[in-house]
Amino acid sequence: MNYKSIILIILVLFITAISMQNTHTVDFKVLVWDFSISLIFFLYVILFIGIFIGYTFPRIVKISRKRSVKKADNEKLPERKTS
Repeated sequence: MNYKSIILIILVLFITAISMQNTHTVDFKVLVWDFSISLIFFLYVILFIGIFIGYTFPRIVKISRKRSVKKADNEKLPERKTS
């Protein structure tokens, strides 16, 4: 077994242990709605929302910076005179 397989097995065992220990239901309120769901489901939903935001936000910032740099470069270029 290589080290990647060992790390993957340990990670799967760790996630399984956390999932087995957090199966009780929790109640929470959002404005006027009341929710009662499994704690592990709630944790996974929050985890995936965080991963999604962490993955997309830097790309959005990078794209907006590219556009602003491109716009600034276009404004700085002098116009060419044709003879």
